[in-house]
Amino acid sequence: MKFNKRYNCYVTKNGLVYRYDEKNDKLKLLKISDNRKYASIGLVDSLDNKWHGINLHRLVYMTFVNDIPNDKVIDHIDGNTHNNNIDNLRCVSQKENINNVNTLKRKSITMTDKLVSEFSKKFYQKYGMHKSDNVRFYLTEYGWYKRHNKCRWEK
Repeated sequence: MKFNKRYNCYVTKNGLVYRYDEKNDKLKLLKISDNRKYASIGLVDSLDNKWHGINLHRLVYMTFVNDIPNDKVIDHIDGNTHNNNIDNLRCVSQKENINNVNTLKRKSITMTDKLVSEFSKKFYQKYGMHKSDNVRFYLTEYGWYKRHNKCRWEK
């Protein structure tokens, strides 16, 4: 655990954040918002004395390594944006971040799942049947959908 002077908090290597509670004379675990692509936390920045939302991976990196240059971003090496362990973070250019093999795999899987889900819903609405009802017809229509980004019956 290391103290971050800028945000007046203690940060662990795996991304837990604590603040010293003077009233009870102990460390208090702070709540992390985990409902977006990146986990984040609200803290007061000592530079401007204002409340800011900060992405947890940036806070962990700044606490254990160094400040982040303006032209750099923090990359999750394994592609898991909720794994904020310091060993999984690295400071890279935006181009390097985009080309991270693990990130590309995750995005590809997510986009394919989303595409299939959207098409399946449209297919059922149009024909009233599922893939298992007529696999050959379903795959023919899905192939068209993938190539043209719209269903054959959509104009």
